Amino acid sequence: ARRRLRYGGSARFSLPLPTLSLDPHDPEDPTSALFGSSCFEPLYAKSTSGKPYPTLAESLPTLEKNRLSIRLRPDLVTARGEPISAERVVASLARAAGRQPYLKSLGTARTEGASALSFPAGDPEALALRLALPGSALVGSKFNPRSPDATGAFRARVDPSGLLLERNANAPRGGALLDRVVIETETLSESLRSFEAGTSDLGWLGAGLHEARRDGVPFRLSPLGLVVALSGKRQSRFFSEGVLQAALDGTDAPTLASLGLTRETKPGARFVPPRLSILCAKERPQLVEVACALAEAWSSGPSSIDLEILP
Repeated sequence: ARRRLRYGGSARFSLPLPTLSLDPHDPEDPTSALFGSSCFEPLYAKSTSGKPYPTLAESLPTLEKNRLSIRLRPDLVTARGEPISAERVVASLARAAGRQPYLKSLGTARTEGASALSFPAGDPEALALRLALPGSALVGSKFNPRSPDATGAFRARVDPSGLLLERNANAPRGGALLDRVVIETETLSESLRSFEAGTSDLGWLGAGLHEARRDGVPFRLSPLGLVVALSGKRQSRFFSEGVLQAALDGTDAPTLASLGLTRETKPGARFVPPRLSILCAKERPQLVEVACALAEAWSSGPSSIDLEILP
């Protein structure tokens, strides 16, 4: 009786982050943090009330022979047509456990035939909630983050220059409403310039580089992650306790706010750093912009900051 949703069309936007891989089990993969849920699915999901419900599983875990049993939905296949069996699920969860410590506490999963698996006895709802986390998502056999294969609404094609998401016709829960999403890798300024000019559909951390796009609509996400600065022994004077915190306290808030970062403000704090170097990985362009901003903010008077971009 309800009107059906139509699907089709595409969206294009640029991303000031690398698109070198797409791995839901890697907690340090920024591309997966943004797009992983579009391409990968876990056995369960969590409702708005916080309760788990089955997605790729037939039902919530049940206690059978002193173990929690999970039966898979029939005829599950990945975007590339690979059947999803209980053996494949166990292997995927074992892979995830190598990077997601919370999975190790669940105990070892084992197959119970071709379409069921089990865990050691425990709280069924707690197990389902753990298996509903993004880091528990299922992946295909011989998984390659540069050529990902899973059961999500989109099929992904990864390339250093960008990411292409195409509608997955094999998706067990239905393909995406869009035919494709094209994500190109650019610097933050290039990304904002593209949005302002109307050549991309999403602007990161602003409505435009020079002026707001006329038809732009604000869309605020919750915080996506943290930027972590580490002081190392190559900078022995900067390695002293409290020096790094003093540096951040003495950095003007607008310097970081323009990059989408926030911190507690301490009025009157000023940092005069020793001569030091900031090391940053080239494959993390957003972090390079953060490092450039900090290097400029900390370079004052006799102080000199060297910025070294690592390959």
